[in-house]
Amino acid sequence: MRYFQVKGNRLSGSIPSISGIGLVNLLVYDVSVNQLSGPIPSLSGLTNLQYFDVSSNKLIGSIPSISGIGLANLQTYDVSFNLLTGSIPSLTGLTNLAFFYAYLNQLTGSIPDLSSLTSLKDFDIFKNQITGSIPTINGLANLQNFDVSNNLLSGSIPSLTGLANLEGFHVSNNQLSGAIPSLAGLTNLTGFMAANNQLSGTVPSLAGLTKLSIFDVAKNQLSSITSLTGLNLFSYDVSDNQLTGSIPPITGVGSLFFFDNNQLTGAIPPLTGISFLNGFSAKNNQLTGPIPSLTGLTGLRFFYVDRNQLTGRFHH
Repeated sequence: MRYFQVKGNRLSGSIPSISGIGLVNLLVYDVSVNQLSGPIPSLSGLTNLQYFDVSSNKLIGSIPSISGIGLANLQTYDVSFNLLTGSIPSLTGLTNLAFFYAYLNQLTGSIPDLSSLTSLKDFDIFKNQITGSIPTINGLANLQNFDVSNNLLSGSIPSLTGLANLEGFHVSNNQLSGAIPSLAGLTNLTGFMAANNQLSGTVPSLAGLTKLSIFDVAKNQLSSITSLTGLNLFSYDVSDNQLTGSIPPITGVGSLFFFDNNQLTGAIPPLTGISFLNGFSAKNNQLTGPIPSLTGLTGLRFFYVDRNQLTGRFHH
């Protein structure tokens, strides 16, 4: 047998053993979206296995070993949305592994070394209880999506240099500290989410990131903004930080901007140079000067600058 697929039924009970019963030619094993319970079986000896998916069940126990047991051809490993505990096992040597999903479980321990996963495209362990630091990932040239949000991670965000294929980077809702690394050269980046951590330092420039849609670093301890020129995004959120100084000139394409609950001073910069502006919010700062002209901003849906020190006359 090469393919075993029973996805999306109402199967219950535990998953039977699939190791040591002559399934050496098995390529695809998919029992996802059922009501299966019990542990994940061993995959030892399934040397041709490429796709393993037991997601969206009620499986318990730990993730069994997948490194050093002959899974050199494994490309997809999905154990997400279960009740799994314990740590993520070693992934060393799985050079063909492209997709690793273990999100929405109760996993603890640290993220294992990822440096040998040269084919890795998608790594998602969203919403577990993982601790420790984020390991080095800047050698993973094929990486497209990295999601470790909603865990208990500490330490700094590692260098993202060389990740030319990176599209989504999600580290929100952890305990990360230190500076946000440079995003220069990440020309395929569409989303950078690092909200609700303890990040400090400067908000990096987004110039040249022509595919970036969402940039969210709200609820940190960031202190300054480098530049807001040459933008091409949907949402920019730096609210609930410790930003000081003035809001720099904003040019390019942008729909939503949030600067709320900081310590920003100076005047609100001209907004007429922003294409497709739908919303601007800078509530609860120390901004002074007049309200800028909103003439020509036909798509503007909200403009919130409550609780500042603005003066002058309304523009008509």
